[in-house]
Amino acid sequence: MRVAVRAVTSDKLPSAPPRWEPNPGTGAHTMLKIVRERGVVRWRDIKHVRNSRAALELLLMDGHLVRVSHGLFRDGSRPLDAEIAVKQREPYFRGQLGTRQQTIYDALAKPATAAELRQREGVSRQAVDQILKKLMKSGLIRRLPTPGESSEWVYAQSGKRTLDVLVDREPKMGSLEKATLRLIPPVGGARRAALVERLGQSTHSALKRLVAKGLVEKAGTPKRQLIRLTQKGLTHSAYDLEGEHLPGNDVSAALKPEQVRLLLALDALGPARALDISAAAGVRSKRAPSAGQYLQRLRMSGYIVQERPMPGRAPIYRLTKQGTTAIAAAKLAGKAMSPNKARRAVERDAADRAQQAASRHYSSPGQGRTPEILALLESGPLTSREIQDQLSNPFKFYRSVGLAASDLQKRGWVRCIGSGDHAAKRWELTSAGLDWLEARRAQHEVQPIDLAPSEAHHP
Repeated sequence: MRVAVRAVTSDKLPSAPPRWEPNPGTGAHTMLKIVRERGVVRWRDIKHVRNSRAALELLLMDGHLVRVSHGLFRDGSRPLDAEIAVKQREPYFRGQLGTRQQTIYDALAKPATAAELRQREGVSRQAVDQILKKLMKSGLIRRLPTPGESSEWVYAQSGKRTLDVLVDREPKMGSLEKATLRLIPPVGGARRAALVERLGQSTHSALKRLVAKGLVEKAGTPKRQLIRLTQKGLTHSAYDLEGEHLPGNDVSAALKPEQVRLLLALDALGPARALDISAAAGVRSKRAPSAGQYLQRLRMSGYIVQERPMPGRAPIYRLTKQGTTAIAAAKLAGKAMSPNKARRAVERDAADRAQQAASRHYSSPGQGRTPEILALLESGPLTSREIQDQLSNPFKFYRSVGLAASDLQKRGWVRCIGSGDHAAKRWELTSAGLDWLEARRAQHEVQPIDLAPSEAHHP
């Protein structure tokens, strides 16, 4: 369960980074208030707070609270020395730190793992483990899991925020990860298939770990994927700018030509519907794959986002930061689209669709009988069976007349009179249907059909 927080800057620590303060009224705010009043609390004293477990995890991650021991927590904003530790009933830290403990504590100003501490300080594994356990018990340090590094913990001083610990630390890498990182060019990106061909199938797992550590990022679609360096990967000590790299590719090289044209059209039009984007890009929907499928693949790859402004309307697509980067690369490669040209293409497509709609012959589900059905209803309301008997090319089943009339009712050309089964329903021509029939007559010379009084109703 998530707890809302807001960022403020402490006046007591002007040089410290901004701290997060819980919003008033939330469980985290109530819990922090109790801890600051008492100094040290037990879990049973704060577990009655709303969303107590989620609030506790949030406050521990941000450094507001420090876990002294199992079920015992203290205020992380107060300084910790021997006198305050005694007053706050912290039994694990009553005196000054020893020389070796102070050395390890000072070394953790830069977050590190236990193995890195052993190499840096020249201390045995057993001694490092004992010192780290004592410092964690006293609440001076804490440990966090390292993303992408299995069975590894990174230790840091309690005052550091979780995000700062993970960002400041340079992650460890294996030999395959280093070889993969060195092959990626500093500008553009390397094809994932080229990396696998060079280093083998184990490159897939190495790339997963590099992405988790924040050293590389993926771009392009899953079938044509590019691997690019992040700023953290570019400045890593294992990366060699002067070394051998694979040929660089821009982001647009990971996309098909139709997808690049769709992105350029979206950049020229601004936020637009799929219909307008495909018209401006010249990607026909009848081809396989269609423009809608291309747009969905771009959306799943993070190049565009889909927004639905209101129910019943077509979704609107917008470019993301990754899509803007791909467009910039495409423009550098000499691909561009004029906004005026894109708008003219959309206007032409809209005019063509309007002309097709005006002259469209609605044959489903009436199968070409729409003008004749409307001409029959011009003389008065009729039931489905009466329309079936008067058609020159009747349906196989008279109930199909009701389906055709229901379709015309959705278009607003007829209305239903009465209720119940098909035999009791009567269909009446509307003014919109009469206007369409008159326009149809002007084009195709459909003559009105007169019904004799004896044919209007059947016994």
